[in-house]
Amino acid sequence: TYASVASPQHPTGSGYLLFSQASAGAAWKNVLEPNVLPGSGPAPLIATDAEGYATAVSPAGDAAGLSIAPGQIGPMTAVSLDDSSAATIKAPGNLTDLHDEAFWQSRLPAGSTDTDKHQAGPGPVFGLRTKDGGALLFYSLTAALTLAPPPGETFELTIPGYYTPSQTLTSARVGYIEQFASYDPPQGQTGPYIAADVSSIASGD
Repeated sequence: TYASVASPQHPTGSGYLLFSQASAGAAWKNVLEPNVLPGSGPAPLIATDAEGYATAVSPAGDAAGLSIAPGQIGPMTAVSLDDSSAATIKAPGNLTDLHDEAFWQSRLPAGSTDTDKHQAGPGPVFGLRTKDGGALLFYSLTAALTLAPPPGETFELTIPGYYTPSQTLTSARVGYIEQFASYDPPQGQTGPYIAADVSSIASGD
């Protein structure tokens, strides 16, 4: 649970912190921090053994009793975000790139192009078995928002830290990094859903 320590102290939201090791004995490093989506509640609890250890779910291979193979969650999420007609997992409405795409659509000159594409990765999928036999899958995507004026024209835009009005552009590309935790239920149940996410601008070129 995240909290504000300013007076009055109060919780501000919930999220997952995922740490991993590159190899046995290596340092544990924080690799993903998706925030629980408002109204969704946390996914089912992680299953643990008598010593408190969780069971890892490999992203390789088949579904192993799950609704989808864990390794497919990244590509499935990317396709769902790019094409709502082909969506197999409900896209959250809070991602920064989706908000920015809608923002610029209403501000670019008529005839401009405004496209947003997603891709699985970087990094692997991490999976932990849940108490109900499903799995909680942690992974990341990249998004690229490309803006361009009508052919032969230029434009200006302001994105603090990335683009300033002093730049005259023929196109602009903004990169985003996005992190997710999705619940993959046992086979035979309704398909996976996104339980937590976070996104932000990572580059501009």
